[in-house]
Amino acid sequence: MHVIFVCDTNQTLSPIAESVLTELATQRILEVTAGSAAVSGSRAGQPADPLAIKVAGLHEIDISKHVARKIAAEDFTNADLVIAFDRALLRQLLTERPRGCRTEIRMFSSFLDSDGPSDVAPPSGDDIARYEKAYETIEIGVRGILNRVRAAKADANVGE
Repeated sequence: MHVIFVCDTNQTLSPIAESVLTELATQRILEVTAGSAAVSGSRAGQPADPLAIKVAGLHEIDISKHVARKIAAEDFTNADLVIAFDRALLRQLLTERPRGCRTEIRMFSSFLDSDGPSDVAPPSGDDIARYEKAYETIEIGVRGILNRVRAAKADANVGE
């Protein structure tokens, strides 16, 4: 399974989610790969947000080499699942998805506990606590994604 996380600039939420999913999938020995992108190309080529790099590093996740990029048509066709962090992104992704492409596009919040927020807003400013809260939310959602993958794999094995 290949998952692409999409946020506004591909500098905070989506690169953290990509790296957390990659790390946790490796730990759980699951065949899941991840990528990340932005809906806008305005910051393409720029690094991840410095505070995002710092907070990820505190959790032994390295996003220091990440380079922001805009989502492309081939991302939709190469992914099994595209995940948006808010409703505006979801609407934009649904309109940008190539005609005939059946790749599933879902809200990140659909993988959180039912009490979680519907939109996951990117942290802003210099308050590292906001970035830490975003990291924690991302980790919970990524665990939800991997639980779904594990359950689907178990269901497939039962049918064999």
